[in-house]
Amino acid sequence: MSDDLVGLTLPGSAQYVGIARMALATFAAAHGFSYDDIEDLRIAVDELRSVALGGAERAPLPEPISPLQLRFAFDAGALTLSVAGGSRQRCVTPFAELILKAVAEEYDLGTTDGCEITCRTRSRRLGDG
Repeated sequence: MSDDLVGLTLPGSAQYVGIARMALATFAAAHGFSYDDIEDLRIAVDELRSVALGGAERAPLPEPISPLQLRFAFDAGALTLSVAGGSRQRCVTPFAELILKAVAEEYDLGTTDGCEITCRTRSRRLGDG
C-alpha cells in the first residue's frame, strides 16, 4: 500500500501536459526529490502521456480519446507514475522507450491493468545513487 497517493484526471489532449508536469513536480518535491530527479520525472510524464494518447497529437484517431487518469504514488522511497485512459492505440516509439530508459528505473508500456502504463524511480538523494 502506498504511503502517499495523488490522482489527477485530465482531458485526453496534449495541451494539458503542463498541469500534469506541475502536479508531479510538486508531489516529487514534497518527497525530497532533487531538482534533477524532478526534471527527469517531468520528462517521463510527457512521454507516458504521448504513449497514452497514441499519436493523436500528430493525426486524428478514428476513435474518441478518453480522459487521462494520472496517479502519483510514493511508497518505500520510490515514486510510481501511472497513466490510464487516452487512446486504445498505444504509440510506443523507440524514442519514447529510450527516453524512459534514461529517466526511470523501470517502466511498463504494456496493457497491464486495463491499459495502464507506468514508470517507477527513486530519488537519487534517497536511493542508491
